[in-house]
Amino acid sequence: EAMSYLDEVQIKAPQDGEIKQVNSQVGEIITAGYPFISMLDKENYVIFNLRETEFKGLKVGDTLKIHIPALLKDTSMKVYYIAPMAEFAKYESTRERGSWDVKTFEVRAHIIDAFDGIRPGMTIQIEK
Repeated sequence: EAMSYLDEVQIKAPQDGEIKQVNSQVGEIITAGYPFISMLDKENYVIFNLRETEFKGLKVGDTLKIHIPALLKDTSMKVYYIAPMAEFAKYESTRERGSWDVKTFEVRAHIIDAFDGIRPGMTIQIEK
């Protein structure tokens, strides 16, 4: 009986990750569905925004060379997702003639040769 109770209090994460923040205290009673631990995803990927005028033929499956200034390292990433952002995410034309509204796209890419030290929020420079 004690073992069955123990099985009910053990908590397992649905994926591999790192604990970012604990939102409750030891002994605190929490309700089902309450996020008592926040986790960081350990998957190495990059999300960036790109105006349609900056695409230069970029498509899903393309590989881009990148530099990570904080680590002084170079590597590559492969684009796996391109989608238009919300309607507000556009550069609106202010001229009457010869101009148009420019839409912004969200681009996501996996880092191909990941290495230790990459952290969420780091700056990534895309090499031309």
